[in-house]
Amino acid sequence: MEDVLGKKVKVMAAGKTMLSMLGLFVPAMRESVEMLYEWDKPFIMDSSKAEKAFGWKGTPLKEAMQATIEWCKSDPGKH
Repeated sequence: MEDVLGKKVKVMAAGKTMLSMLGLFVPAMRESVEMLYEWDKPFIMDSSKAEKAFGWKGTPLKEAMQATIEWCKSDPGKH
């Protein structure tokens, strides 16, 4: 991700208890606790059924990240 972003990414780790405490003051942290179940197992993205049904190819992750970053840079006041 750092190579796509072009700078170092700061990473912090916090468990469910810490996120719950932070959630008392920061609503986004409270919402994050509700979504922790998504990180219990590997998250596998598979577009094969959609590719077969609709005839399209999924966008490679690195390409999607680059497009998203460029979109965000295009007009930061709107995002």
